[in-house]
Amino acid sequence: MNTLVPLEYYTSTYFNILLVMVVFTFFRSTSTSINSAKNLGSVKSIGGFLLLFVVSYMGLRPISFRFGDMIIYNQSYENYLYGMPFIPASDIIFEYFMYNCAQVMTASMFFLFCTLLYVLPLWAACKKWFAAYNYYAFLALVASFSFWAFGTNGIRNGIATSIFLYAISRDKIVFKVIFILIAIGFHKSVVIPTAALVLTYFYANPKKYFYGWLACIPLSLVSGGFWEGLFAGFMADDRVSYLTGTNEQGEFSSTGFRW
Repeated sequence: MNTLVPLEYYTSTYFNILLVMVVFTFFRSTSTSINSAKNLGSVKSIGGFLLLFVVSYMGLRPISFRFGDMIIYNQSYENYLYGMPFIPASDIIFEYFMYNCAQVMTASMFFLFCTLLYVLPLWAACKKWFAAYNYYAFLALVASFSFWAFGTNGIRNGIATSIFLYAISRDKIVFKVIFILIAIGFHKSVVIPTAALVLTYFYANPKKYFYGWLACIPLSLVSGGFWEGLFAGFMADDRVSYLTGTNEQGEFSSTGFRW
């Protein structure tokens, strides 16, 4: 568990370190050709450091209410640690995962394991899609504002969506299906992007999908509460409060459907 960084500065420290890396990458790209052997060799090393930093910093964070639902996950995990029998849940794979981890590891190790399951599939997908330039894609992902919240607050949702992205990066349909089913088993909200993915096999019109995405913006502005209730009902879950629940305001500038 990382106790070197004060808890109240833990999240901001992460983003400040990522800011330094983004600025460094930007200025470096203006002085070195992105295709040069020198650049490709160095970004491979920098990418390895970035992966190690994200996994260790996020995975070894203190167990605290400051990370939203983390404290609720911890309560459920401790129930299993103290001998509570397995209770089947709607997200059955995640529940089995939590129960079996509780038999062999502490809560701190469990959250580190969760971080590995969250980060490594994204890293592998970037390697697949961007090859030698995967560092730039991975940096864009881990520097996004939603990345930290999904890894520390909506934990199993983050794992599920990461596995989903890994699934669609696979070439063979059988592996796509297997990993998508695993992702749904971690969090059933992945049924929504799965349905969208299936739709693309029957109707492939990027322009229409783009217009649909644009329409979501005014819809969320006009009736954000309706969509919050709809998706929260679809994902009915005592441990998932990042849509409608009260988040730690020190970690999020604002909360709700669009944020």
